[in-house]
This record gives sequence, structure tokens and C-alpha cells, in this order.
Amino acid sequence: MSESHLATDLLGRVQRGEGEAFGALVRLLEPVLLGLLRKRLGWSVADGQADDVLQETWLRVWSRRGRFDPALGAAAAWVWTIARNCALDAGRRRAARPARALDEEVLDPAPGPETEVAAQEIAARLARTLRREDVRVRRACELRLVNGMTYAAIAQEMGVACGTVAKWVNTGRERLRTVALVP
Repeated sequence: MSESHLATDLLGRVQRGEGEAFGALVRLLEPVLLGLLRKRLGWSVADGQADDVLQETWLRVWSRRGRFDPALGAAAAWVWTIARNCALDAGRRRAARPARALDEEVLDPAPGPETEVAAQEIAARLARTLRREDVRVRRACELRLVNGMTYAAIAQEMGVACGTVAKWVNTGRERLRTVALVP
């Protein structure tokens, strides 16, 4: 069975309520989508934009899974169209944000106690799930997923290349997907 037919079959299974088929669909298409987003949109691994767009893509695919019609085209093309639209939306949001001067002070209010408690709970769940993973994978995931740091900042803090950080975070995300902690 070709990749295109497999993706269409998996999306059909997702529509019929087979949740594990969604994970298989993500594993099948995510590397290709990520590569296309980075290549076609000129986003690097360091800025994390492609990963963010990809996460939004999978959320939309899941929420709109009932709209897919195999008679109108292949699932891979349908998912790519959603990814492209998410990328365009992200580009518009990026362009709409006013550029700040480097010397401009940015006000960052201190997080409230509820934010800190939520972050601690997420970090604890993350640590429990990734306890079998390498310590570097756990740390990279914590910095990216809990603290919201960019790949470049994580790479600098950990003293490794951005590509290495991306690999570690993707490894962690894959493990988290198996227990449904991240979409």
C-alpha cells in the first residue's frame, strides 16, 4: 500500500473512532510535513515556528476529521492544505506583531500562583512520563514544553547544536504522544 493510500486509510479509521490510528497518521506524515514547512516557508529548526505550526495542524486535523472526504482527494493532500493554512495564519500573526526596539522595555507581569501550580503539575507529569528517557531529552522537553524556550535558547543553555535539541524534543514529544500528554 502506498503512503498516500495508507494515510487515507488511517484517516478513515480515525473518522470511525479508532484513536490509535491518529497516532499512526501523525507518525506517517509528520516528518514530511515538518520538512515541507521548513523548506517551503524558510523556517529554521532554531525558531521553532515549524513545530508550532505542525502542532496547530494536528489539532485542526483532529477537530475537523469528520470533514475529510476521500472522494475529493488523498488524506496527505488534505492534511498538507491544513498545514499550509496554519502556516499562512502564523505568518500573518507574525507580520501583524509590531517590531520592538531592542532597547524597549517589555513588561512581563509575574505569573500568578495558579500559573505556577499548573506549570508544576505539567512538569511533574512530564518527568513521570519521560523518566525512562535520557536526562538530556527530559531537560530539553521541560525547557521547550513547560518553560516555552526557543530551540536556540535551549541549545545555548545546554551547550549543544539546535538540531540536537530539536531531535531530543521530538523524541520526548513522541513518547508523550503515546500517553496523550501532547497532541
